[in-house]
Amino acid sequence: WIARMIIMTQYALGEVPFKYVYLHGLVRTRDGKKMSKSNPETCIDPLDMIAKYGADALRLSMVIGGAPGNDIRLYEEKIAGFRNFVNKIWNAARFALMQQGNQSASLRLSVADKWILTRTQQIIKDVTKDIEQFRFSDAGVKIYDFAWGEYCAWYLEISKGEHKNIAVLNYVLETILKLLHPFVPFVTEALWKHLGKKSNLLIAQKWPRFNKKFVYKKEAGQMRAVIETISAIRNLRQESGINAAKKIHVILVSKKWKRLLEEKREPTSQPRQREKISIVQRPLPTLKDLLPPVTWVPSRERPPGDEGAVRLDTKEPKYISYFTSIKRAIETVWEYPEPALRQGMQGKLLLEFTILGNGQLEKTRLVRSSGFSILDQEALRAVQAASPFHPIPSSIGKPRLEVIASFEYHDNRVRYGVVP
Repeated sequence: WIARMIIMTQYALGEVPFKYVYLHGLVRTRDGKKMSKSNPETCIDPLDMIAKYGADALRLSMVIGGAPGNDIRLYEEKIAGFRNFVNKIWNAARFALMQQGNQSASLRLSVADKWILTRTQQIIKDVTKDIEQFRFSDAGVKIYDFAWGEYCAWYLEISKGEHKNIAVLNYVLETILKLLHPFVPFVTEALWKHLGKKSNLLIAQKWPRFNKKFVYKKEAGQMRAVIETISAIRNLRQESGINAAKKIHVILVSKKWKRLLEEKREPTSQPRQREKISIVQRPLPTLKDLLPPVTWVPSRERPPGDEGAVRLDTKEPKYISYFTSIKRAIETVWEYPEPALRQGMQGKLLLEFTILGNGQLEKTRLVRSSGFSILDQEALRAVQAASPFHPIPSSIGKPRLEVIASFEYHDNRVRYGVVP
C-alpha cells in the first residue's frame, strides 16, 4: 500500500506524497489474540466504541500503549478508562471557566504556581521531543500523567482553597489543550471555543514553546516535598487500614521543610478530614534537658512474677552511684519528642536489661509497653546504644545485674528511673 501510493502519486501528480511512514504493531485483544476479519469475535467495531465512549477516547486507547516494536492490546475497558480521562479534562476546564472574574484571585505567584509553571515547561520540552522522534505513546502517557496526576489532582485542588491565580490556571489549561490536540482533537477544540477562543481554531494555534522564564527550580523542589508528604500520609492511611472518614493526628518530623510545611498546612491536610498536623524538627531535646534528677522506681512497681528476685538496697551510696551512671549513660543517647508530639501521651514503659560484670549489655526485654511504638523503639535503642556501661564495682559483689528501667509518660512530663 505504501509503495502503491507513492508510485500512483508520482505518476498522477509528479510529486512524492510523504517522506515518513510510521508502522505500528498488530492490534490484539486483551488476551493477546490477533484481531482479524476472518475471526470476527476478536474484533471491536470502532463505530460502536465511538458512539458509546467518543472518538477521542478511542484515539487515545489506540495511541497509548502502542510503543514502537510492540503490538497494541485493545479492549472496551481500556477505551472506557480514557473516556474518564477526557471527562476529567472537561471538568477541569469547567472549573477554570467558573473562576473567571473571581475578585479574590491573586496576581502573586505562589510556590504552587511556580511549581506548575515549571512542570508545564518540562512537559512541553519532553512531549515535543517525543513527537518529533515518533514516540507517540510516550508523549501521550506524559500528557496524561501531567494533566490528571499533577494539574487536576494537585494544582486544581490547591486552587479550590484560599489561593487562586487565574492567569496561571488558564495558561496551563490552554497548554494542556494544545499538547492534547493531536490525540484528542474533538473535545479540545470544543473546550477551546468555550474558553472564549472563537476567532481562531485550536488546530491553527502555534505549538507551545519552552520558556525558561517560567522555570523555578527552587519552588518546584519545595512543592515536590509537599506532594511527597501528602502522598506519604495517604499511603500510611491505606496501609494501616484507617477509614477514610476518620480524623487522625499526623506528626511530621523535618528540619529542612518545617517552615514550608507550616505555610502549606491547608493543602497538607486532607480536604475532608482536616487531620491534626503537628510539625516538629530535629535535633530533638534529650532526656537530660527534660527531666529532674534521678527518680528511683519503688520495688512495688516491678513486673508481676518477679517477687522472688533479690533486691539490692538502693539507699546505699555504692548502688546509687552505679545506677546513676547507668541512667546518665542512657540519657546521653535517648531523645524525647518535642512538645507538639508529647500532647496527649499517657502510658508506661518497662524495660528489663542484664548488665555483665564488664559492663557489657547481655540482653534487653520489653516488659510492658506504653502503647507508643515510636517511644518503645527509641527507649530500646537508647539502652542498647548506651552500652557498654561502667563495669560492676567489686564492692557490689555481683557477676551480673538485672535492671528495670521505667519510663512513665503523662502529656508533657515523663518520669524515668532504674531499679536493680
